[in-house]
Amino acid sequence: MKTVIILLLAILFSSSLFSQGFDEYAEMHKTEKWLQAKGIKLRYIQSHDGYIVHYNCDSVPFLKKVIDDTIKIWTEAGNFAMDVSDVEQYISRDNFGKSSYIHAVLSDGRVTLSGMHETVFIFRHDSLYEIESGYEKEGPKLIFHPKMFTGGKTKVKLGKKYNYLQDQIVQERTWIENGVKCYTIRINNKEDGDETTYSYTFDEKIHFIYWEDCKSRTKQHTTSALKNKGDESDCNQSTLLSSRK
Repeated sequence: MKTVIILLLAILFSSSLFSQGFDEYAEMHKTEKWLQAKGIKLRYIQSHDGYIVHYNCDSVPFLKKVIDDTIKIWTEAGNFAMDVSDVEQYISRDNFGKSSYIHAVLSDGRVTLSGMHETVFIFRHDSLYEIESGYEKEGPKLIFHPKMFTGGKTKVKLGKKYNYLQDQIVQERTWIENGVKCYTIRINNKEDGDETTYSYTFDEKIHFIYWEDCKSRTKQHTTSALKNKGDESDCNQSTLLSSRK
């Protein structure tokens, strides 16, 4: 008798879990249909005002605009979950589809909204400068020059004359890809006693190589992997991303 009761309880418990799981996915599909009816695509950003949209290999959008020696990019700053009932107020804003977008639909029917932030660079005489958000009045700060790391150095702490925040610049990696030199640099500092760090990966033409033209790079990766099976030194097999932390 005890065995029968235990089996019945197990069946009821399993049925309850299945029912809950079914309900959760039902809400997800309901939200997906609602988004389709509104004509809203996941992770969709428009090219606009001279900004060209690119997608990295995780289908995350990236915006880039070049005006003379000035490079402006928009990258994902973060995302948060919300109920569908709250989405309307965000999709009606002017920046929706330009610097904010629906990133994903969760299993319980909620969505995640992603926001983007702008970073501005100046590329002049082989030097890359960054205009730090909140420090625009200070002007651009130097973050890279190909001759920064000479004599085997991989870390440089810049003086205030060149970088008003006196960042430490770390060359994490350098390599040649399709005849073009590529770099990964990390910018370290402290703010209010806490360590800050972020990185960029780009080539000598200031293409953010893991954000731009993912499809062509994926094809290159596949071809390279077939030709150089097991060769960890091949730069095309790298999975580093330009990122800020």
